[in-house]
Amino acid sequence: MQISLFGNNMFSRCLDTCTEVGYAYAGMVNGAECYCDNRKPSRKRKLEESSCNVTCSGGGGEGKCGGPLAVSVYQTGMKPVLERETKNDTTGLKY
Repeated sequence: MQISLFGNNMFSRCLDTCTEVGYAYAGMVNGAECYCDNRKPSRKRKLEESSCNVTCSGGGGEGKCGGPLAVSVYQTGMKPVLERETKNDTTGLKY
């Protein structure tokens, strides 16, 4: 889910926003775009750290916030929604 944060963006703002709405992961793309998700990114698709080379649009010395085709991913500390409860449905998913 993309979160629209107006004005300058920093990964701390993205992380705080994703945490507030209950997501397990926050990601920044191309310096300003914030995304929240409950799925852990695949290690198979991991890029070199140098791929995240765009400075955060909010400045503040927070470093890099992804790249044109790269996502800087951070854990929020929240448990993914599918793991929060233990009730199983017929698909085997926890919800």
